Amino acid sequence: MSMSMSQKEKSDIINKVWSGIILCLGDKTLRVVTKEKIIVLMWVKLESLYMIKSLAHILCLKEQFYSFRMIELRTMVE
Repeated sequence: MSMSMSQKEKSDIINKVWSGIILCLGDKTLRVVTKEKIIVLMWVKLESLYMIKSLAHILCLKEQFYSFRMIELRTMVE
């Protein structure tokens, strides 16, 4: 961050970043990550959860992705 910024401006930016990350997470992930109050620790936790390169993890993620289905009785508006 810039040296010309005040401490309050820096903390405001950090709070906005933390809130933005929290808003983008799903329920399961949110429960795991919300305990972390420091953004760096939250990011490390997210990386440890989702950046695993094992074959089993990749297959599990692909299965979850390809199992999403739209309910045929619903319209696109719902």
